[in-house]
Amino acid sequence: MALREIVKQQSQRQRQHHPANRWCIGTGIVLATLLSILACGERGTRQETGSSVKPARETVLPLEPEQSLISVVLPQDLASPDNLAAAGDRLSDGRIRYRLAVEAIARGDGDTALVYLDQLATDYPELADYARLQRAIALNLTGDRARARALLVAMVRAPDTPVLAEAFYQLGRLGDETAHDKLLARFPHSPRAIAIARERLSAEPNSFQLQLLLATYDPAAADVAAIRDRLARDFAERLMPADWEAIADGYWARWQYGQAGNAYPNAPTTPRNLYRAARGKHIAGQTTAAIAAYQRLFAEFPTAEITGFGRRRYALLLPVGEAIAQLDLAIAEFPKEAPAALRQKADLLDNAGDTARADVLRDRLLSDYPESDAAAELRWERAQQHWQSGDLANAQLQAQAIFDINFDNSIAPKAGYWFGKWSAQRGDRDRARWAFETVLARYPESYYAWRSAVQLGWDVGTFETLRARIPEIVKPDEHLLPPAGSIEVQELYRLGFVEDAWRHWKTATGDRADLSVSEQFTDGMLDLAVGNYLRGIQQVGDLRDRDEPGDRDQWQLLRAHPGYWHVLFPFPYEIPVRTWSKTRQLNPLLVLGLIRQESAFEADIASSAGAQGLMQIIPSTGKWVADKIDLKTYSLSDPEDNIRLGTWYLRYTHREYDDRSVLAVASYNAGPGNVAKWVRRYGYNDPDVFVENIPFSETKGYVESVLGNYWNYLRLYDPTVAQKLARHRNSEL
Repeated sequence: MALREIVKQQSQRQRQHHPANRWCIGTGIVLATLLSILACGERGTRQETGSSVKPARETVLPLEPEQSLISVVLPQDLASPDNLAAAGDRLSDGRIRYRLAVEAIARGDGDTALVYLDQLATDYPELADYARLQRAIALNLTGDRARARALLVAMVRAPDTPVLAEAFYQLGRLGDETAHDKLLARFPHSPRAIAIARERLSAEPNSFQLQLLLATYDPAAADVAAIRDRLARDFAERLMPADWEAIADGYWARWQYGQAGNAYPNAPTTPRNLYRAARGKHIAGQTTAAIAAYQRLFAEFPTAEITGFGRRRYALLLPVGEAIAQLDLAIAEFPKEAPAALRQKADLLDNAGDTARADVLRDRLLSDYPESDAAAELRWERAQQHWQSGDLANAQLQAQAIFDINFDNSIAPKAGYWFGKWSAQRGDRDRARWAFETVLARYPESYYAWRSAVQLGWDVGTFETLRARIPEIVKPDEHLLPPAGSIEVQELYRLGFVEDAWRHWKTATGDRADLSVSEQFTDGMLDLAVGNYLRGIQQVGDLRDRDEPGDRDQWQLLRAHPGYWHVLFPFPYEIPVRTWSKTRQLNPLLVLGLIRQESAFEADIASSAGAQGLMQIIPSTGKWVADKIDLKTYSLSDPEDNIRLGTWYLRYTHREYDDRSVLAVASYNAGPGNVAKWVRRYGYNDPDVFVENIPFSETKGYVESVLGNYWNYLRLYDPTVAQKLARHRNSEL
C-alpha cells in the first residue's frame, strides 16, 4: 500500500478514536520542510546501506569537498498533504514511516506503529536494525510480549553493533534478568549501561565493579568525583593499571592535579602518564616527589616529544645553572620546544642580571623561529613596552610584525586592533581603518573583531550602549549534519532523533582517545544536541589545539561552515533568557554570553568557591538579591530562578557603573570593590586601556570572553549584523 494511503487510513482511525490527538513532532530538532531533506537525496546516506555497523569505528565522511558538510531541514508535520505529495521515493517513504511509527509508540499506540513498521526493515535498510527494535517495542505495547522478546533475542545473537545495546536494554525491561548484565559486560561504555550502573549503584553503594564502570566511562559526571576518591582510597589493591589511568585522567580533567599526580604512577608506564605524574605533583607543591617523577620520565623516555616539554617544566624547580642546562637540552634535542625554551632561558638570565646574554637569546628567537608562538608573545611584550613609554611608532612595528608573520597566533587580532588604535592616535586614519577592516574580516570570531566593528561605526553596541541595545534574534532553520558517523547516526539525526543518534554514536566510539577532527566535532555536536553543553563546547573548542597539518586543514574546513559556529555558540534556555533580559532591560545576547562563560549552560554546576547554576551565583548573593525582589522560594540550580536572580544582579552592576558594560561585567567577576579601585588607579578615559590594565588575569580574560561571546552571538543570530559582516568579509578577502 502506498505511504499516503497508509497515513490517510491511520489518520482517520486516529481521529475516530483519539479526536484530541494531532500528528506532531514531540522530540528532537524542530525544523521546517520535507522538501529540503529530500533535496539532499542520498548525500547523507553514504557508504553503508545494510543493517550492520562496524563496531570498531564510525564512518568518517570526508571533508575535502565542501558539499559533504550538509545542512538539513526536517518537517514539523510529516503527515501533511504537501509532505505526503512530495514523498514517493524509497528513502523518503522509509524516513516518514519510521518517524510516524516512533510517534505512534510515543503515544502508546502499538497497533498504528506496527502498520508503519511492516516490512520497513527491508524497505528502509539504512535503519533496518532500528526498525526491528521499534517493532519489538510496538509488539510489547500491543501485549504480544512473546513475539517482542523473540525479536529482541534474535537481534542480540547477531554480531556486536551499537543497536544491540538498545536491544539488551529493552530485553531487560521485558523482564529478562540477565539482559542488563550482558549489556554491562559487552557495552560498558554505552549510555544505557552507564544509566543502569548508576541505578544499580543506588541499591549497591559499595559495589566495586559499578563504581569502576562509572569512573571509567562517565568520568565527567558530578557524582563520579566522590566515586574516584573512594576507589583510590578503599579499593587500591583491586585496581589494575588501566583502572588507575581512568581514575587519574578523571582527576586531571577536573584540575585535581595533586590527586592525579598520585594516581598516574600506578597507571601504565607511558610518556604521557609519567609526565602527568610529575606535573601533577609539581602543581600540588610536592617538589621533591615532582623532581623524582620528572627524572623518571627522562630516564625511561628520553626522546619522547612530551619529554622536551617536561624539561621546561622541570627547569622551573631548579637553581638557575641547573635550569639553564635543562633548557639547553630542550633547545638542542626537541625542535618544537626550542622557541619557548629560548624565551624561558632569556627570562632566567634577565632575572640573574645577565641582560646582555638575555637580549642575544631573544634576538635569536626572533631570527631563528619568527613564526613561533614564543616569538609572537615576545613581539607583543615589546609592543606594550614601546606603547607605555610613548613610542607608538615602534609599538606599531612590533604589532605589524605579529599581524604579518604570526597571523595564526591568538595574539594577532589584538595586535591588529592596537595597530589601528595607535595609527588613529598618530593621525593616520587610513591605516587605522585598514587595520580595523582587516581584523574584522580575518578574525570575525574574536573579541577584537567586535572592537574593530565599533571603531568602524557599526551598530553593534559599544561599552556604553551595549546594555540597552535590543538585537534582532533569528535562530537558524537548518542544522549541520554530523560530519562523521555511520548511516544510522546520520539518519537518526536527520530525522530529529538526536538522543538515539547520540546513544548510537557513544556506543560505537566508546572511550576512544584517537578521534579524528570530524569525529571529535561530531562527538561534541551530539553532546550539545542532548544537553551535555559543557562537554560539547569543550570538545568542539579543543579542535583549535589540533596541530597536525592535516588536522588543521580539516578544522579550517569545518570553521568555514556557519553550522560549526552555531554548535560552538548554542542558544539554550531561550525563553527565560529573553523573558528576564526584557524584564531587566538587558541585552539578551550579553546575558547569553555571560552564561556561556560562567557555566557553559550547565544548570547544576558548582564552582570550588560555591557559586552555583547557570550564572554562577554565590548563595549569599542569591539571598541578597532574592530579598531585594521579594522572592521567597528559589533554587540556584533551577534555570529559571538562576537567570531571574542573575539578570537582576547584572542590571544592578550596570546601574552602579552608569551602564558601562565593561565595568559591570568586570564587577560581576571580581566584585565592585576591586573594580572601583581599578577605576581610581587607571581611570576610564579609554575603556580599551582600562581592559589592558586590569591586574587580575582571570578578570581580564573574563571580560574579553564575555564580550567576545556577546559579539559571536550577535554575528550569528542577528541577521542584519550577519549579512553586513558577510558582505564585508567577501569584499576584503
